[in-house]
Amino acid sequence: MQHQKNKVRINNFNLLGCNIENSASPFLHNKIFTAKNLQNSNHYGLLDVAPKNFKRVFSKLNKFSGVNITTPFKVRAFNMLKLKSPEANFFGCVNTIKTLPNGELKGFCTDGFGFFKSLQKFKTLFFENVLIVGFGGAGKVVLKCLESRCENLFVAVRNLNSIEKPTQTKAKFIDLEQLNGSPNKLNELEFGLVVNATTCGNSLSQNCAAINLNCLGKIDAAFDLIYYPTTTKFLKQAHKLGAETLNGVDMLVWQAVAAQQIWNGLRFKTKFVENLIQETKKFLESKQEAND
Repeated sequence: MQHQKNKVRINNFNLLGCNIENSASPFLHNKIFTAKNLQNSNHYGLLDVAPKNFKRVFSKLNKFSGVNITTPFKVRAFNMLKLKSPEANFFGCVNTIKTLPNGELKGFCTDGFGFFKSLQKFKTLFFENVLIVGFGGAGKVVLKCLESRCENLFVAVRNLNSIEKPTQTKAKFIDLEQLNGSPNKLNELEFGLVVNATTCGNSLSQNCAAINLNCLGKIDAAFDLIYYPTTTKFLKQAHKLGAETLNGVDMLVWQAVAAQQIWNGLRFKTKFVENLIQETKKFLESKQEAND
């Protein structure tokens, strides 16, 4: 009687979000599995979920080894989880979930690590004036990361009266429509950094920019958390204004390797991560060229 070969257990990981067909996460994580010789036992895919179906899908996440959470579910997932890391509680959102051996889910936030590692690309890590555009899950992370790295912090949002502002923050919240539409007190300020933390300008809205940078004073640096397209309308305008620019690819990769450490205990040398960033950029640029 022939003995059957033991089947390899597949660890399934996914990205959970809405309208995420252009995500680079499967490319990125499967590259990591291949580099670590784990491609036969690990797989990463997409869970593209409409907001109305999120609760139902969330209740079944423990059938996966782990998931990443992206727009628009980072805060919603945080509120539904019982177990959360100190970083997740600090930022008030989650982007990584691990299924524990007992089947419970635990939430983590690796976005702060990814954002800070990316920020090091700029000439300075301290700014006099900073403007964050948007205050969803990503915006909350950026605010927490930058509060101690600037003199004055502004957050521009739509529907100013409907957002839940942090109880203790030095940030000044302003109406985005008013900022874009008329002369205002920010026209004369020099901004060390402007961060786009909205989805405006992504693959579904490439001709859109959440803010008209011409409404501001001088801008030294602009950071768009969007990574596809690699050059957004926001970044193009910032470049024309003479600002140093950075897209979200670095942040995407750094938060991903942090998630892999949580899920699989993997560790990475800086050179490996830097090469992975370059490979991901080339992948996204070729994807963009194919779609143009």
